[in-house]
Order: sequence, then C-alpha cells, then structure tokens
Amino acid sequence: MKISIKGKLIFKTTLIIAILAFAATGFSSGLDNARIMPTGKVTMFQGDQKVGEFSKEAPLPGGSLLACEGNCGIKMDNLYLVATDGSLFSVTAKPDMRELYVKEGKVFFALSSLPQSLVFRTPDGVFTAQQVMLEASTNGGLLKGYVSVTPETTELGIIEGGSMLISTVEGEKMVPAGKRILLAQAVLGGGAASEGGRLGTLLLLGGTAGGIPVLGNIVEDDDEGSDFTP
Repeated sequence: MKISIKGKLIFKTTLIIAILAFAATGFSSGLDNARIMPTGKVTMFQGDQKVGEFSKEAPLPGGSLLACEGNCGIKMDNLYLVATDGSLFSVTAKPDMRELYVKEGKVFFALSSLPQSLVFRTPDGVFTAQQVMLEASTNGGLLKGYVSVTPETTELGIIEGGSMLISTVEGEKMVPAGKRILLAQAVLGGGAASEGGRLGTLLLLGGTAGGIPVLGNIVEDDDEGSDFTP
C-alpha cells in the first residue's frame, strides 16, 4: 500500500510529539541526577581509551565521549536528548552553561526552557543558544531540534515548537521552526579541508532533515540499576 508524502509528514510529526512529549515533566536536576538510557549499548571513552559500557539506564557520565549502538536517550533538567545509532557525543555541565559535543552522527534535543547558555560544539564550529522563544503550548511547551555532523557538513535545525537565537562566529541568527543552519565544508584549491577547522559558509536553509527515531522501551523501562562494564 502506498503512503502519500503528506501522510509520511503527518506520521513523522506524530512520532516527534509522542516520543518527546514526556520530556516536559520529570526532568532530573543538573548532571548529578541526569540519566542515560540506551536501547542497545553505549561505550564510554576517556580520550582514546575505552573505560566502560552501558546497556541499561545509568547516571550520565558527564564529559566522557559516548559511542551509541542503537538509539540513546538522555534526561536532564529542562533538556532531553536522543542520540541516533552510530553517534559519538558528550555532555558537559558548568555553572553557567551546558555543552553538547557532537563528533559525528545526529543528536535530537527538546528544551522546555533555557535557564543557562546551551553550547552545541562540533568539529566544524560552535553554535551557542542564547534564547528560545516557545510557541503557544500546543505540544507540551517544547522546542525540538537536532544537531547533525557528517564528513561533509554540520547543521543545526529547529523542527517545531518555536525559535532559537543562535550565536556563531558570523554573528547572531534567529532560527525558526522548519529552518536549519548549515556549516558547509571549506575546501581549498587542492581539495583538502582548510587547516585548523572546516568552517565554511554559514547558510540558513529551509527544510529540517529527517524524523526523530522511535525510542521503543527507553521511556518505559522502569528496571532498577545499570549494566555497566568497567
């Protein structure tokens, strides 16, 4: 049976609302109580050294590079993240800011407020969220977006729920729902990426990419404890 493009868009929107609606309540406070919830396995690295593995819900190891096998959810104060299969990322909290570093892959986020600066760091550049403007509370009062990093490009997109004021090296830009900021790879005449980073032209484009992945039993698993292998 064929499904129309309009039907697919409605289905994706429904998934976004259903999967992330619970994020508006029950947040943990800071990183002390932040939780990581893998559907498969998450490997933790300090530098290049593997230091542990998670296969069930556990406290979030702040500052460590995390490699996802299967989708992985994270609950924090006013912030919920979903890292997709194959992503490499870390989360660090400081008194005046929180930082999401995405080395590769895609991480979706949902915000209920922005009590402190939120920094999205990537190998190609840095986005800093200075302000969020939520739409009328028709979807739980959440701003939903994503950060995607590939060998060619880095982008930050807002899916729905309002707008985000972003600071970059090229100034401040307001990113509304349905739009994305793209950092195009800067290529020199010889075909190599520019030394010291690949930050190229900053573009504000329409059409956010993809749908948020289904988390399955991540949000329903109430089992105590964590499978952690040191």
